[in-house]
Amino acid sequence: MQFLAKRNISINWFFFNQLPESLIENTSNYIILKYYNNVTGSAGLGTINYHLDQQPLIIDTQVLDYINSNYKYTELIKANGDSMYPFIHENSLIFVDTSIKDINNKDVFVVNVNDELFIKQIIYQDHLFTLKSFNCDYKDINVKVDELVVIGRVKGVL
Repeated sequence: MQFLAKRNISINWFFFNQLPESLIENTSNYIILKYYNNVTGSAGLGTINYHLDQQPLIIDTQVLDYINSNYKYTELIKANGDSMYPFIHENSLIFVDTSIKDINNKDVFVVNVNDELFIKQIIYQDHLFTLKSFNCDYKDINVKVDELVVIGRVKGVL
């Protein structure tokens, strides 16, 4: 391998008779996203995450095109809880577009409230944010404006 690298010889050409140009189209269809494998957003009562470890996750760009999410600003976390059922199931992967932070009273967002992550529909009314669950077993959570930080909008669930 070092022999090939030092001479700038393609490994694919040497072993598989593949020209490097033939791989460009195949590999250009993928993007590497940040996946916070130990970070969970609560689709329940709140989750504190002490360590923000990330690992690269390779995703086909067609997935991001389908969910209309920004390639550069999409990150993944895991859902914990069932408060957003049936839209989000326990342990689902959540695609979060961190470039979208404007609350619109209809979409689902990942938010930080007093160092706890929530995945909820956010309603803004009368200088308060209301974190709404889709599962009627969970009550709404009212939050003051200065207690909430929007991480991003949920664009897809896997």
